[in-house]
Amino acid sequence: MQRRSVTGTLSQGEIGNEYKQLWCAVMVRALDDFSTIIRTYKDMTHPEVTSSEPYHWLLVSNNLAPGSFHWICGHLGWEPDVARNLVRTNWRELTNRMKTTTVTK
Repeated sequence: MQRRSVTGTLSQGEIGNEYKQLWCAVMVRALDDFSTIIRTYKDMTHPEVTSSEPYHWLLVSNNLAPGSFHWICGHLGWEPDVARNLVRTNWRELTNRMKTTTVTK
């Protein structure tokens, strides 16, 4: 079975479970950093929030390079726009959920 990703076609099983866990950990870290900034400034539209690296990486950048938000979403089978909408509306819940979720094959 093949699926289409941001970076091209991936065969099922091409990216191993340990790599999925690594990239999920990257997402969790970005969400943690983002939630810390939002809690500090109490407003997602505060200039310190919108100029932060986590904000740009999660919500703005359209970079497709390895390690980018789009690239990671592609390798995890997520739609980047859907993931971004979830981040915008449910960042606190997502952070907690991703910390307790393990990736299975």
